[in-house]
Amino acid sequence: MRLNDTILGVLILALGLAIVVGAQLLPAMPGQDVGPGLFPTMIGAGFIACGAFMAFRARKEWRTLPLRGVADWRGDPRKIVAVIWLVGGLMVYIAAFDWIGFIVLSMIYTGGLMIILGVRALAAFGWSLGTTFFVFELFTRLLYVPLPGGILGNIG
Repeated sequence: MRLNDTILGVLILALGLAIVVGAQLLPAMPGQDVGPGLFPTMIGAGFIACGAFMAFRARKEWRTLPLRGVADWRGDPRKIVAVIWLVGGLMVYIAAFDWIGFIVLSMIYTGGLMIILGVRALAAFGWSLGTTFFVFELFTRLLYVPLPGGILGNIG
């Protein structure tokens, strides 16, 4: 089943508002300028922005498309494989995260998904390499969150 994007956009926007309100209810940390509600507030703001953008872009469809219908991806084998890759890959990612490590798993997971969705192999490799190292550096150097090196050893 597929819902009209206007409805989905409004639902995502409402979820973002709920996240922001919930984050504001978290207690402040004594002696800290940044509290535990910062990241949930940022995520909620992202949901609000994406939901509003989605609803705004879909406003033309409101009168021409039905509110719900059958999704067109069901007959496309590439998209079915992509869904299987997303769900199965996430399970493998969770199970093997410590053993294989963040960098190797992230590159395989994101690069494989991009190739399944039709991105050229060289471009998929470049984007997965870039995003993986960006996220790795963000977490290890800026946020001081250690990520497992796995088969690459202690590289953080």
